[in-house]
Amino acid sequence: MSSRLFDEDEDDGLSDEGLDVFAGFIVRPPRAKYSMNDLGPTQDTIKNVRVTRRDFEVMNSRRLRLRCSIWEPQTEKQPGDPCVIYLHGNASCRSEALAIAPVVLPYGIKLVGFDFSGSGHSEGQYVSLGVFEKEDVGFVVNYVRQNNLAQDIALWGHSMGAATALMFISSIPNPPVSCAIYDSAYASFDKLAEGFVDQLQLPSGLPKKLVLSIGVRRVRKVVKTKAEFDINDVNPLKHAKSIKQTPCKFVHGTNDEVVQYVNAEALFKAYGCPDKELVRVVNGEHTPMRPRSVEDRALSLVLRTLLPVVAYLTTLKARANHHLLEGDVENSTTLFTIIIGEAERLLNQPDEEDEENEEDEEEQPTLGAATLGPSDDETVKPSASKRFFSRRFQKKEEQPSLRQVSAESKRKLFSFRGKDPFKFQSKRLGAMKLSDVKADADQPIITPLNEDQKRDLKALLIAVYGNRSLAYLLIEKGEESLADANKALNLNEKWIRGYHRKASALKLMGRLDEARAAIETGLNMDPNNQALIDLLKAIRENPS
Repeated sequence: MSSRLFDEDEDDGLSDEGLDVFAGFIVRPPRAKYSMNDLGPTQDTIKNVRVTRRDFEVMNSRRLRLRCSIWEPQTEKQPGDPCVIYLHGNASCRSEALAIAPVVLPYGIKLVGFDFSGSGHSEGQYVSLGVFEKEDVGFVVNYVRQNNLAQDIALWGHSMGAATALMFISSIPNPPVSCAIYDSAYASFDKLAEGFVDQLQLPSGLPKKLVLSIGVRRVRKVVKTKAEFDINDVNPLKHAKSIKQTPCKFVHGTNDEVVQYVNAEALFKAYGCPDKELVRVVNGEHTPMRPRSVEDRALSLVLRTLLPVVAYLTTLKARANHHLLEGDVENSTTLFTIIIGEAERLLNQPDEEDEENEEDEEEQPTLGAATLGPSDDETVKPSASKRFFSRRFQKKEEQPSLRQVSAESKRKLFSFRGKDPFKFQSKRLGAMKLSDVKADADQPIITPLNEDQKRDLKALLIAVYGNRSLAYLLIEKGEESLADANKALNLNEKWIRGYHRKASALKLMGRLDEARAAIETGLNMDPNNQALIDLLKAIRENPS
């Protein structure tokens, strides 16, 4: 294309033929070709979870049929019947959704993928970089909910799909979306064109600004004629500013040559909702395939906003356990740490009565949701404000009363009636630097736990301490393993597995007498516990 884009005989150096080709590439990139077999079998197994696929069609407002698929895990139904709708990139198709299938399906989250109009098997001649695609999203969301395929929805988009998600969410007052993952989104057509021009070898003496200003203006006319949309409407950056309710994560590779990293920085800065995070994938390129640590960050947000708090942390624990079973100690330990931080914070939060009896204090809020610290694969730029467990921010008059919340346990919001319930000192969580901003009285906060939730959360915390203790054992961190075993036993001194974890850590550190004492304590409560018997035998046979 570059050889035909420039013409020295033209006054501005740009050839009509080259601009026509460029415009054609924008609105009619190579259509992704695939067979239904590329979507996988209609019945499959992912991480020991049986998954079924159903295909369906949705008609959009332009009378174009959109080809869609839903993958449903055959597990116990999660509260709220949650679902992730995946939005593919330019020149791609719904099979791209399979990139995140192992991330969401094993944990009870349904997955929907579809071909945008003009893409894949869907009808339509042209694509519009999000202008018409955002309408496609609305029709698919409505179809999924109205046909009871799912109710609570998160969006996960890559490239054009991410830009489309931004444009869709901002286009309606109360978007039916709990959160969004924006991977490799572009900020505007101008930014996209700027990245393209950066890759061209411009003729000597032809300024880049001239190519952009004149080229984009001329391309705009061609696109309007061909595809009947205005490239000036391809402006996710403008849309991002108006999004106030939808928590998100921006993900972007630093080596992305298609959509440069500066796009993510601009979108993150402009995004109106304070519950946001920018994940910078070091050396990452323009691909929907991301390191596991990045997937964990995205899944954590999806679960946090789609599920009630105990279900969220329990499901995140299942993800961490999968990592541990696969030998990925680093990522499993990171997730265990997130769960522990959240569970402890929730269990230690003041009760409502205590809050009403306390006077307001000049103390800073803590995060409403824990986040992962950076790994070797990526660094994180967190938002400078509070995060919440809410699905969306609501106006104060729309919030349910405390009595309504207790009756509708799936709703996780309540108005705190002018009181600041956050009585915790600001501190660092992982890579996060917390905000100095106080909670706004019109913003929802976490519903106080009832006794059943506290009991379930405490049991979860005990198990996670035990699992992290095991993870530390596997990498021979005896002190850390022992500390976690003791924390679990402090919560429940009758938890037999805790004595096994404690004795194993003590054995690793060579403190055999203490290890035997821990085993004997456990055997006094459960004389037939084979794991403790085997460990005691191992210490006797190999005391070194």
